[in-house]
Amino acid sequence: MRVFLEVHLKLIATIWAILISVLALLLLMNTIKFSGLMSAVVSSKLEVVTASIERSVIKAEQLGLPLQEMNNLSDLLIREKHRDPQIRAIHVVDRHGKPLFSSESGTLSATPDSPLIRRALFSEEAAWRLDEEHALYTGLQLFDATGGLTGSIIIDYDKSRYAADILRVNDRLLMMTLAVFLVFAVFIFLAVRLGFGEVNAIFHLLHAQRDKHAPPQPDNMKTDSLSYQFARQMEQREKIKSGVEQELSQLVSPSAGAEHK
Repeated sequence: MRVFLEVHLKLIATIWAILISVLALLLLMNTIKFSGLMSAVVSSKLEVVTASIERSVIKAEQLGLPLQEMNNLSDLLIREKHRDPQIRAIHVVDRHGKPLFSSESGTLSATPDSPLIRRALFSEEAAWRLDEEHALYTGLQLFDATGGLTGSIIIDYDKSRYAADILRVNDRLLMMTLAVFLVFAVFIFLAVRLGFGEVNAIFHLLHAQRDKHAPPQPDNMKTDSLSYQFARQMEQREKIKSGVEQELSQLVSPSAGAEHK
């Protein structure tokens, strides 16, 4: 038991700590990856809505109507909003960030210098996305025939539903990670206990010699084991030590007798 506490337990605890670190890193990476994947899937689904609005805007521009005068755009935004119950609102802003049309009665509550408007108007990609804690904003920049920016579509998507899906998947990933850890923890424990049996035997020999107990005899061990070789060396060292002590006692005894005379 002493050998187990001093050697085996420390080794097992070290391997367990490394295993926990690796599994925790994998769990974090999978969680982040799945969250990004869900956002990408929702954004791809919402691209259908933005593409439909963009086609209507392009048709109106081809008729010579500027973005500000497309009076039927609000009705279109209301219809597109009902494609998905998680869509809270659809807005259209001009190139200065000023709200022009909305599917809701209230206008967009975002200032021109807010992160949402900056992403909508100054993103390097026409199809942009802004992922926040409770909402996913996605949209599409609008350009005129000359390629100039005229505004952007903004879709406010409620994350509560797919956030629950992410939480459920994360719980499953956590349970799987714990199951993997338990399996490997038991395997590591048995591997150390069985694989380091030779170390256990050697420590028994060392403790027996230190405590002045009779060490296990090599004849009781396997001849091809490391503990057998170690015990044999200890036995030979003890024989040499006892032989030297006998010779010293023989040398000392005549000298003591001569001095006595």
